[in-house]
Amino acid sequence: MKHKYLVSVFLFLLMFSNSLCQINVDSLKLLLPTLQGKQKIDVLNVLAYELKFNDQKNATTYAKQAKILSKSISYPEGEAKALLNIGIVHDIQGKSDSSELYFTSAFEFSKKNNLPYFEANAVNNLGMMNWNKGRFTNAIVFFYKALKLYEQQNNEKGISKATSNIGLIYQELSQWDKALEMNIKAFELRKKEGNADMLARSCNNIGISYKGLAKYDKAMVYYLKAVTYAKKAKSTGVLATIYSNMAVLSMLDDNPQKALKYELKSIELRKGKEKIGVMIALNNLGQIYFELGKYKKGIESGHEALSLRATLKNIGHVDKTYFNLGLNHLFLNHKDSAKFYFEKANNIKDSIYSEQHALELASLEAEYEKEKKEAQIEHLTNESKIKDLKLQQVKNSFIIFIISTLLIIISIIFIFMRIRYKQKVSVAEEKQKMQQNRFKAVIGAEENERKRIARELHDGLGQVLAAAKLNMSAIEDKVDTKLIKPVLNSMKLIDMAVVEVRGISHNLMPNTLISLGLVSAIKEQIHLINESGKIKVHSSFPDEKLALSETTSIALYRAMQEIINNCIKYSEAKNIWIKLVKNKGKYEISISDDGKGFDITLIEKSNGIGWGNIISRVDMINGKLEVQSNISAGTKTKIIFAA
Repeated sequence: MKHKYLVSVFLFLLMFSNSLCQINVDSLKLLLPTLQGKQKIDVLNVLAYELKFNDQKNATTYAKQAKILSKSISYPEGEAKALLNIGIVHDIQGKSDSSELYFTSAFEFSKKNNLPYFEANAVNNLGMMNWNKGRFTNAIVFFYKALKLYEQQNNEKGISKATSNIGLIYQELSQWDKALEMNIKAFELRKKEGNADMLARSCNNIGISYKGLAKYDKAMVYYLKAVTYAKKAKSTGVLATIYSNMAVLSMLDDNPQKALKYELKSIELRKGKEKIGVMIALNNLGQIYFELGKYKKGIESGHEALSLRATLKNIGHVDKTYFNLGLNHLFLNHKDSAKFYFEKANNIKDSIYSEQHALELASLEAEYEKEKKEAQIEHLTNESKIKDLKLQQVKNSFIIFIISTLLIIISIIFIFMRIRYKQKVSVAEEKQKMQQNRFKAVIGAEENERKRIARELHDGLGQVLAAAKLNMSAIEDKVDTKLIKPVLNSMKLIDMAVVEVRGISHNLMPNTLISLGLVSAIKEQIHLINESGKIKVHSSFPDEKLALSETTSIALYRAMQEIINNCIKYSEAKNIWIKLVKNKGKYEISISDDGKGFDITLIEKSNGIGWGNIISRVDMINGKLEVQSNISAGTKTKIIFAA
């Protein structure tokens, strides 16, 4: 009797306590032959779950034994858990069809036997399986369904898990604001649970979201919190993931050596445990080795990642693998290989991040909110009907009942129409925001590449030319008089090359714009135009320094550059006036000329990229563009924006 009591206590703690961070698998194996019935099934299921990464063959065997034994003694909870465990092992092995079959069977079985907890877990696992396959739309469908089921059960642990998973999908799609919102919700719920492992995961996810929003200091704060929680929980897999993310952050901070240190730590912790995590870490290594100029090592890391993917049958993250392979091949001058991998990366990325995909996600979120509101309406409607019935019984008045019912119906119709309208507005706003974020990402990547190339030209080729000129100067006085002319000509050619390199570097990304700001960069551009003598530019700028972000400064500079070029090329103007004023808390930039105007309705019909670029860049900073033009009085363009 004492033995059975101790076993029961042990199993209770094993299944329901958050304080047990590690399970002694060997002790459970020794205990197994002494058990019978439900206790034996519970231990079989625990063994299957604990061995899912390290010993998948035995994990499957234990789960199948639990399934058969549960069926023989009519223990539905044990059978549902066994089906889930078999599905999890198949998912880890990359057998998505088999895992989907078992998770679906677990869902249907749990629903039939009124096991809502296991029903919700099955739906959540279907989401995880689709996520591992890179099918993000399918994944988020299941995660929202799981969230709804957990909410119906008031299961806070399940709610936090589903919320966190939804945040992870938004991370995959680079929708960082949404990801941060969901991850913070999950973190707040998990603080109540006090589970260090789950808190580490949430802090890590919040760090990733802040990194995506380019708030790197906040990202590092949460990564360090995550490390503390992970060490407390002794969660080596989570710790490995955090180190990998810290490596990515170090790369953004232009510190590839530090990034390499973190990434190698991550891989060491994952060895023989988590293949998907190793694949992601190898992707990061491909990029780190590229930044360090170790292109062959970068290619080796990429091929290791592809080999792991083949064993996992996992499409997720493979676009990054192909992109890094393309970069490393490109800098080894393997042009055909580079082209092949870049095309592969683009094809996969396009299939995952299409506009339709984003719209489907917005629709799913709206559907989830709609279902919640409809449930609330249904609840209120039922309460109202009960009140009406009691009123009818008391007053015996059929008329009052009819009037009350009509009022309820009218209210429901009104609320339903209002909800639909809000959903349409929400979807439209979400679509616009996603399009704007997509454009920001493209422009940001383009400007970063411009800066990198400009820096390489200035610091690399510029210094080489300067050294060449210095060497030529050193031999100028020592050469034969017959050779002096070729030497002088060579020095002139070097001077011309230096000027050309500086010009190209300046056009790509003016140093003045980055170091001194927008006004100084525009003044420099005006000086160059006035020196040409072809047209006169008049300017007026405020004395105060504009507190603009780098992104806003670059967007305004490119837009103004395009407008000024239009004046010079098409208007036949003799004068251009540029004025920047502050008006009611906003800034206004006006660019006017005294040349010939044009029909501004042609802007919308134009097939050229000039006006399209101007409009897109102004939209990117949430600015407003106004154009006025007269055939005989020139053109005036105004950009209104907030600092």
